[in-house]
Parts: sequence; C-alpha cells; structure tokens
Amino acid sequence: MRFDDTVALITGGASGIGRGIAQAFAEHGARVCIADLDGPRAAEAADALRRGGAEAFAITTDVADAAAVAAAIDAVEARWGALHHLVNCAGIDRPMPLDDLDEATYDRVIAVDQKSVYLTTRRALPLLECSGGTVVNVSSVMAWYTAPGYVAYTAAKAGVIGMTRALAVELGPRGVRVNAICPGFIDTPIWQRNLDAMTPEAAAAFAERVRALHPIGRRGTPADIADATLFLCSGAARFITGTHLIVDGGVSLRLTAP
Repeated sequence: MRFDDTVALITGGASGIGRGIAQAFAEHGARVCIADLDGPRAAEAADALRRGGAEAFAITTDVADAAAVAAAIDAVEARWGALHHLVNCAGIDRPMPLDDLDEATYDRVIAVDQKSVYLTTRRALPLLECSGGTVVNVSSVMAWYTAPGYVAYTAAKAGVIGMTRALAVELGPRGVRVNAICPGFIDTPIWQRNLDAMTPEAAAAFAERVRALHPIGRRGTPADIADATLFLCSGAARFITGTHLIVDGGVSLRLTAP
C-alpha cells in the first residue's frame, strides 16, 4: 500500500487517531496536510513528519467553519495542486447527562463530528473528482452501542454512517469512493482524559474491565485505525464504497443493550 505522489488531508490530525493516520500516510509515501483546531500541536505533528523525511504541513482549522475548511483545502491546492485522500477524523465527545446538555454544546458536537464531514467533502470534491480520490470518515462503534451522557456524540456518529452511504451513492459515478471506519476503545488523549476524571483506583478498574471485553485481549491503538484507513484508500479496496468497517478488536461483539 504505497501512496507515493499522492496528497492526503487529515482533519484532527494533530493527535490521537488522526495523528496516527497522518503518520501512516507519510510513512507510505504520501504528502500530508494536518488540519486541526490546535494549531501548535498540528505544527508539531507536521514537524515530526518532516523530520522523518515526509512532505507535510499544518494549518489551523475549525472544521465546523466553512471558511476555515475552504482555507485549508485552498492551501493544499496551492501547495501541491491536488488532493487524493480526505480523512475526516476531527471529533469531540463532551459527555454529559441530558439534563446538563445545553443547546450550544449539542450543536458544537454535531458541527464538529458530523457537519464537518459535509463541509470538507463538499469543498474538496473538485480536487477529489480530478484525482479519482477517496474519502474516509471516522465514525465510532458508539453509533450503535452507546451509554448515558452520549446523546450528541452518538447522534453525530450515527449520522456519519448515513452520510457516508449517501455520499458513496452520489459520488461513485464521479469516481470518488467514500467509506467509514468505526473504532472501538482506542488509546488516545480523549481516552486518557476520561480516565483522568476518575480516581486512580476507579480508572484502573475501568481500564481493566474494558480491556477484558476485547476478545483479542487489548484496547486499540491509533496505528490499528491507520492501517484500516490506508487499506480503504488503497487500490486493494478499489471495489469498496459506502461501507463501514468496524475496527474494535471484537469489543462490540460483547456489548449489549441493557
């Protein structure tokens, strides 16, 4: 799965799953743009890729803002003249009980996790159509298996699945494939932040309980999601579009509704 002479744009690429995907593309020969709201962290991630020999740059981007999205894609076109792979990975969760979930927080989660897929794909379409490109949207197993406090996040991630299918139908005749990946429990800064909100004893117990749910005996890593993303963007997946690939170590096989 080489990606020499191709260009990849990864939203949310400054940390966690997005950074793992950016690194994987770079290691396989792609030129990489990291678009992230955290500008300094995005710049550091791009610097790390360049130190590894890749062509990469970062741009501060609020993926929920159409003008910021346009600026990011314009920057990619200005620098490299093409875009082959768009990975919509930017996301937030903001878990809280419904009684505490104000409209502004709900709207922000939907905008970052779901609306951004529409904004970026629509703006990138002319470039993707020219290159016969691919889009991978990062959803979540929580589109199906949810928990109290995740009303906005689950709604957004379920919407990403529906949008992926609709985009695949509409863009397939224009030469663009669109797929989704549904990660399970992945070791990311969001995972660590949620653990940090617990006492050390509770965090250790929760982490072990989650680990034990996985048939393969461990939580996932950003590299696990990155490998799946590269597969869906590669020629090996040339006849795959409109699907969602669950990458969760089998944990969702053991998750059941109460």
